[in-house]
Amino acid sequence: MNDKLSATIDRHRRYKAPEHPPHRECGRAALASKGRTDEAIAEFLAALRLDPDSSKAHRNLGDTLASRGRQAEAIEHLRRAVQLDPGDGSARYDLGSMLLEAGMFRDATDQFAVALQLMPDSAEAYNNLGIALASQGELEKATDQFQQALRLQPGFVDAQQNLAKVRSLTAPH
Repeated sequence: MNDKLSATIDRHRRYKAPEHPPHRECGRAALASKGRTDEAIAEFLAALRLDPDSSKAHRNLGDTLASRGRQAEAIEHLRRAVQLDPGDGSARYDLGSMLLEAGMFRDATDQFAVALQLMPDSAEAYNNLGIALASQGELEKATDQFQQALRLQPGFVDAQQNLAKVRSLTAPH
């Protein structure tokens, strides 16, 4: 990491004025993006002590916890982020992704469906909705989602592979 970025991260970490939360948010996000996840988690928790109703802090904490494999905690904070800001499509997508990973396919389906109402151009959300549906045996609906992902992003390899797999399962033998 270059010295200028490191100095900026450290300056943001020391900045304690609660009246300027965006500055602290930059520091916390920079820590997480640079692999300093333990420090970022501590910073997000500090932010939540100052503002327990910060949907952004809950979302970022959830994402960071997920990157550390702390799935149950991540889901808890992502659920809280969605509760605080139901119109945040990215938070719903992130929650859906964690629920999908946890094998909670119906809940994941619900989150991806709402995320797509808020972000109708998200090929990733269509792909993940397709995975959630396929995991529940709803192969025809899954096929539709993979096709929509490919309409939005024709070179989307994951969606291509998922569509091929579902088609192989539904092809007459």
